[in-house]
Amino acid sequence: MSKSHITLFILSSKTYVESHLMFHQK
Repeated sequence: MSKSHITLFILSSKTYVESHLMFHQK
């Protein structure tokens, strides 16, 4: 697993979590 792959995974999961939280707040 390359470093860029891990960064991409963290970024996507973070974006997913944030959008999920925003969805629940509305």
